[in-house]
Amino acid sequence: MRKALTIGVLGISLAIGFFSIAVKAEVVDRIVAVVNGDIITMQEIDGRLKTILKRQPTEDKVRINQIRRQILELLIERNLIAQENKKLGITVSNEEVDQAIERIKKRNSFTQEEFEANLNRMGMNMDLVKTDLRGQLNKMKLLNKEMRPRIIISDDQIDAYYKAHAQDYDQEDKVHLRNILLILPMNASESIIREKMNRANEIIAEINNGRNFADAAQEYSKGTNASTGGDMGLVAWDDMTPVIRDALKDLKDGQMCQPIKLGQTIQILQVVSRYGSNEKAVAATKKRIQEMLISQELKKKYNAWLKATRTKSMIKIKF
Repeated sequence: MRKALTIGVLGISLAIGFFSIAVKAEVVDRIVAVVNGDIITMQEIDGRLKTILKRQPTEDKVRINQIRRQILELLIERNLIAQENKKLGITVSNEEVDQAIERIKKRNSFTQEEFEANLNRMGMNMDLVKTDLRGQLNKMKLLNKEMRPRIIISDDQIDAYYKAHAQDYDQEDKVHLRNILLILPMNASESIIREKMNRANEIIAEINNGRNFADAAQEYSKGTNASTGGDMGLVAWDDMTPVIRDALKDLKDGQMCQPIKLGQTIQILQVVSRYGSNEKAVAATKKRIQEMLISQELKKKYNAWLKATRTKSMIKIKF
């Protein structure tokens, strides 16, 4: 982020006007917290506050200060993570940050110019995006490399949870689906619909030539589940519309349908696997329970680590 002017006070003989500019800059960029020697400035907080107020405008001073405090807590947490990763030798390279940006651009079909224009509309800039992405990658690496491997969920735990929540896991016929979703504009003309259909067919051809469906979904899908490879989870057969059932009825595991128009979207659906009232369905359910229990334990471990780390850290807040 571009720094406010802070180089004005270099000597007693400076002009009064120039000195007043420097004082204003110092107020804008004052230190609000020190985390084991690393500083957090008001400018860092207000840079993020600006983007939030763009999306959720308010003039309520109390609410604005609450948001500032929430941002400060997030920045303290990120500093603690970065410091821990430094001790452990866990790093996030500039290349990894750039790759994360490229994934965002591809997912939204943005050129560099379009991406930067969208950042500007949200009150952000590339430096802020890179800083925030680095923070997210730091946390993800800490979780996956240091905490997740230490979590063991036994078969007994899974079975106990399954029995206790059996009513939540009915065994009707279901299909594990992935999708690639392309969005149509409102009142799309026939030519635009054909254009999107052609694009979907190009994606299908790419997958038929060896591209992994999940990878293609991450790159091309506009759905909220794009980051998970278009994973839709298990969908009950009876809950599907006739159009979808007709498109999927003859597909085997791993196969995908031709593009279909669903509302304001064009979608490609892949049958990952089919499940009914059998051992295969129970195994899939228990696998999902295992992942859920791992996530719960991971959250507990992380929160415990964060609390302990904050307790033993030197954190001075001047908010």
